[in-house]
Amino acid sequence: MLKVQILCNNQTSKSRFLAEHGLSLFIQVDHYRILFDTGQSHVFAHNAKQMGVDLSSVDALVLTHGHYDHTGGVREFARHNRKDKFYLHPAAFSQRFNRGERENIGIPWGREDFSERIETVREPLALSPNILLTGQVPRFFEITQTPFLMYEGEELVEDYVLDEQLLLIEGRNGVYVFMGCCHMGLGNALRVAAELFPGERIAAVIGGFHLKGSGREASRILQEHQVELIVPLHCTGFGAISGLKAAFGDSCPLLGAGEELIFEEVQ
Repeated sequence: MLKVQILCNNQTSKSRFLAEHGLSLFIQVDHYRILFDTGQSHVFAHNAKQMGVDLSSVDALVLTHGHYDHTGGVREFARHNRKDKFYLHPAAFSQRFNRGERENIGIPWGREDFSERIETVREPLALSPNILLTGQVPRFFEITQTPFLMYEGEELVEDYVLDEQLLLIEGRNGVYVFMGCCHMGLGNALRVAAELFPGERIAAVIGGFHLKGSGREASRILQEHQVELIVPLHCTGFGAISGLKAAFGDSCPLLGAGEELIFEEVQ
């Protein structure tokens, strides 16, 4: 079974649920349970309770990258779950900023706060035989500029969010690609998925795509990789989501916090 419940997203259509700028997914693969990011506050935990999700049952917390809207709920998670590991890249703790602004948009807690629970991921790491973290994603296609800056020593430099990792799940129907914001670019994300699971089709791409405008280039890349289902969330952008929906129709469901998808039923 592969089941995904959206605990946090920028919007919701359900009255009992909360929304915020952030992302959190509860992913169940047979008997293995993953919390994929935590949004920026307690919202994911509120919505988890509404959906009947027991956060103490989580086997692994995957933090995609070091931005507050994906890691801000970690303290709340730790109130519910006192044992399981946090998987993230060691560079995720950098101080980071939006270009032209002074407010730190990085992780709002310190490495020392949960040092005994942090598992750093640089290279591909298998959480189970069919669940893989990519670690740092190679830049097959160059990204020349980002909207972010970070401190390297005492100097502010371009932040290419090299710490962002993907979660890849191999199911009966192909590979399911989960992304936090896809700051590495959709082309790089799907290329690494194809290289790590050669010969497998990409069954679905789920998460934030961080696109601008209409998403036309993203549509081209998704079509090139013959992605069967596209679930744009969080930072994808309204214009891009509209473009993806127009391009893919029923293969691009528009979902918010409190909704769920069952990709593969129990056999």
